[in-house]
Amino acid sequence: MNTINFRLLLITFLLLINGLVKAQIEFAHKNHELKFDAYSDLYFGLESTGKNKNADFLYNHKNNKKVSNNLTLFSLEYKSRYVRSNIKLMAGDYSRYNLAHEPRWMRAINECYLGFKPFQKTNLWIDAGVYGSFIGLESAMQFDCPTLSRSILAENSPYYLSGIRSRWISKNEKTEIGFHALNGWQRINFDTSFAFPNYGIEFKSKHLKNVTFGYGLFIGSVYPKSDSIWRHYHNLTCVTKLKSWTLYTTFDIGFQQENIFYSGVANLQKKWTDKLSSTLRLEHYSDPTSQNISWLGFNDFQVSGISINIDYYLKENILFRIEPKLYYSKNKGFDDEKFNLSALSTICFKI
Repeated sequence: MNTINFRLLLITFLLLINGLVKAQIEFAHKNHELKFDAYSDLYFGLESTGKNKNADFLYNHKNNKKVSNNLTLFSLEYKSRYVRSNIKLMAGDYSRYNLAHEPRWMRAINECYLGFKPFQKTNLWIDAGVYGSFIGLESAMQFDCPTLSRSILAENSPYYLSGIRSRWISKNEKTEIGFHALNGWQRINFDTSFAFPNYGIEFKSKHLKNVTFGYGLFIGSVYPKSDSIWRHYHNLTCVTKLKSWTLYTTFDIGFQQENIFYSGVANLQKKWTDKLSSTLRLEHYSDPTSQNISWLGFNDFQVSGISINIDYYLKENILFRIEPKLYYSKNKGFDDEKFNLSALSTICFKI
């Protein structure tokens, strides 16, 4: 994004937020709803190696030493009693790096799906297209995550999926079950050389007070079908709330060619006031045979991290965040050093 476009984007969002331009459009007529939303995440980062870009296993907030746009998103959502659709178009680091394997025109697609509800009294929806991943607790949206940067686990598991899903939610909204027939492991472009379909299962339970438990399963391949290499990937999540404290925990484990890779993340968030909160994160990623992460030619990926971020809501829809983070690598992957220290700040707009 050139300087002129970046300035125009920033000015436009400031105008929108201050109410000089009405950006959120909601239309409702009987059982029909139409809504337009916008979002942007502008950031500045530094890290101890002095490089202009962060490590290869990170895809969000990629640039250092300059103000950049991680994600700008425009959304148009339609919903009626039996039909729904959602189109989200985007630009920024997230689309540029996380979707680098997709054709250029597809990198602007965040979501694009059409769904229908086959039964009037059952909360079951069947959707087809591109939609957010059911794996994990994190997304590319700042307002959805307790930390500023994404964990290594989130950066190296699907943020989005394409295919067909059916999702059922109980009447008391305490149980969710979903089944997916997928194009692949985070892939929009259909390639006949890859195995199709891949499969996914999701389950979420809110039956325990202040505790939400989730499980996700992916069965498929990230390689051409001629290689006959299949992946079984399991995702376990738990969110526990106790007064002003919230604990987010995630554990993932993958099996591929008799090899195992796994990762664990724990985020402890404290809300000090309605506007101020902080979060401590501990994480570790182990991929001994580089089945999922290949970094600088190392055969054994072992990285641990600790970070703490401070969040302050300037307004309900404006979030300012800062986050120092320390990585430790078993291999000297940070310019022949085992440690890497970084600092990141961002301001996010939601309209």
